[in-house]
Amino acid sequence: MKIAYVIDSLALSGAQKHLVQLVQGMRTRGHEAVVYCLNDKVHPTRRAGLIAADARVRVIGKARVACGAAVVQLAAAMRREQTAVVVTVLFVSDVVGRLAGRLAGVPVVTCLQARNVNFQGWRKALLRVTAGLNSYTISNSRAAIAFAAEHEGADPARCYYVPNAIQVPAGLLPAPDWGSCGWPELVGQRVIGSVGRLVSQKGYDILLAAFARLAASHGDVSLLVVGSGPAAALNAEAKVLGLNGRVVFAGERADVPALLPGLTLYVQPSRFEGMPNALMEAMAAGLPVVASAVDGITELINDGVDGWLVPPGDAATLAAVLTRILDDAPGSGKMGMQARRTAIERFSLERMIEAYEEILGRACSRRS
Repeated sequence: MKIAYVIDSLALSGAQKHLVQLVQGMRTRGHEAVVYCLNDKVHPTRRAGLIAADARVRVIGKARVACGAAVVQLAAAMRREQTAVVVTVLFVSDVVGRLAGRLAGVPVVTCLQARNVNFQGWRKALLRVTAGLNSYTISNSRAAIAFAAEHEGADPARCYYVPNAIQVPAGLLPAPDWGSCGWPELVGQRVIGSVGRLVSQKGYDILLAAFARLAASHGDVSLLVVGSGPAAALNAEAKVLGLNGRVVFAGERADVPALLPGLTLYVQPSRFEGMPNALMEAMAAGLPVVASAVDGITELINDGVDGWLVPPGDAATLAAVLTRILDDAPGSGKMGMQARRTAIERFSLERMIEAYEEILGRACSRRS
């Protein structure tokens, strides 16, 4: 199949990483790819991953999207390339890709990343209006499918649940040198880590409040948050909570897998999620993990077996669980190893690619 992937940006976030995995995996099965990026943000790491899979990367640009020319440009490219199926990822791409697919006569499959509770009414309306142009929807979360059916016009009969996948390293990697990373304040500390964009969805205000509750009694513990976005407000909140020197906002990093072995535990305090790749990578690294009991996370972690689930927005409960983990190194270490086994057994890349290949092939057959 010749597959056109349409995505809002090629940043370092989880949706983009999922796209690269998908393109690479489908390439191993002989499928060609062209990736259309709708804005100008193309991180070198993402471009390199796509090029390694022999994918062509085309940048459309915000201006063409804003004036509507992107739809015509994409449709013409799909006809010219004899595209078999279109895969769209993220909101703008879902709308633009569906319209372009209809103009080109090419089936469209939407890759649903999360329960979009933060979408304004006009966004949901656009998704409802274009939902009929979509052949199938693939989601990494059953909760996201139910939400999209209610609010975004998705047809549950044409929705499929396919968990995200990760490539689990053969062995555990060595811990990084925090000093060499530029964070001397982490040297000699037990480090709680989290990875994600600095937006309300990720719940870092809750994590700071929880960390403040345990910081006084655990002087050897620090917090590392890796992710893009403005950190000024969170830094200010950390100071108000008396956490000076105890919290590092590292910004966007392309070397997250190399940082994970330096963590004592990993936290995903999100208010809503799909199936976060960062959390899965932490499990694969053998870390004890704590996460909010929301959406795809509840399909990823079996509470008390391979991680811990806490109510979203509950700083007190999160602090209590973190304290219990920090005070029980042997028990938390065993839980981390179970998390790694879960990642290996349930979230293989091969299984995900097989499911996508079947659904995309079905979309092509449906067109015929």
